[in-house]
Amino acid sequence: MVEKTLKHALNLWQNNEKSQAVSLLEEFDEKEYNSQIVLQLLNFYHELNMNKKLIKLVENQKHFDMQYWHFYYQALLAEKEFMKARQLIFKSKNNMLHISRQDKLAEIKVLEQDYRNDFPKTISEIQKAFFNIGGQPLEKQNQILQKANYLDMTSYLNVAKTILVSPFLNQFTRVSILNIIFEAGYRHTIEYQWVNQTNLKVSYDDWLESQTFKNNILNEIDEISDDISKLSIIKQQVNIQLGIVSPFPNKIFANEKEWLKNIKLLYIDGMPSKLSNVDRIISENMM
Repeated sequence: MVEKTLKHALNLWQNNEKSQAVSLLEEFDEKEYNSQIVLQLLNFYHELNMNKKLIKLVENQKHFDMQYWHFYYQALLAEKEFMKARQLIFKSKNNMLHISRQDKLAEIKVLEQDYRNDFPKTISEIQKAFFNIGGQPLEKQNQILQKANYLDMTSYLNVAKTILVSPFLNQFTRVSILNIIFEAGYRHTIEYQWVNQTNLKVSYDDWLESQTFKNNILNEIDEISDDISKLSIIKQQVNIQLGIVSPFPNKIFANEKEWLKNIKLLYIDGMPSKLSNVDRIISENMM
């Protein structure tokens, strides 16, 4: 079925029936996942400059295949989503980039400068909305955060350094901004308001350690129960908990062992745990 669909799509493409070729693969992809279909669809999107669709398709995949890399990177640059492009190159190993990370970064910086020069009003409007993000409903904050991807790193940081310590910012949004900054290559200390409304200094090493801490706990949760369906639900909740207390999960429980002990206590044994306080913070930030 896959080979037949691909062959039909390529025949349509060669006969200049390109929209039909795209539609055929899109319909297949909606029904079931196949890596060959996805890759060919990305190729079609790339050839037709359908960058928004390309980006959405890649970001909807459960796993990032390195064969998507070039298509995704070029689409991000074409759409001026500079922060996402930075995140991509810093997540990728140098041998995946074809040229060095610094060369890719230089390429992004040139395009960022061109965009600043050509669209100063747009940059100013995005920065203004980003600066005032804290006063918006959570759904609107997410939209503003997506738009902020069009900012260059300097413009992004100029706003982020102020709003990361704002008492009006939703904590989920605050965590997302911190993650974006470090994932995009920022390697200095930055001030950040933690869940207890205390401003703390966060280094890249603090952030990186918290990511490792989080991944270790999520991997070890499998040991606390044999109930697979229950474990899946627990992992989802713990992932949110570890996210909202980032980048200092050790201020809730000192180590991974204590976290796992309290996860079991609350979700398996049904006993009181300090984790209930984290759940309360999550509920407050979901409003």
